[in-house]
Amino acid sequence: MALRILSHQPAEAGEIRELLITAGFGADVSHELVAGSDDLTEDVHVVTTDAGPEVVEELITDTEAWVELIDPMSGTQARVDIGSADLPDAPRRAHRAVD
Repeated sequence: MALRILSHQPAEAGEIRELLITAGFGADVSHELVAGSDDLTEDVHVVTTDAGPEVVEELITDTEAWVELIDPMSGTQARVDIGSADLPDAPRRAHRAVD
């Protein structure tokens, strides 16, 4: 089964691809429109890789990317919840007070 890492940010997808290749995994980036949309602002950049879920989880922890699993025999895909459902108790960064 292949993993697809999807991101709306092309630079983020490219960075993930480079990290996977540096770690010795195969990775390709493609560009796809969101189903039902012909607006280029609703596109995704897809990194397809043979890396395991543990590796992918570590790479996307601090990104806005999400993961889908593809069955190469049937072509079906499903979103995968990688990692735990533990959410932070507070925001990661504090906002400045408005004067």
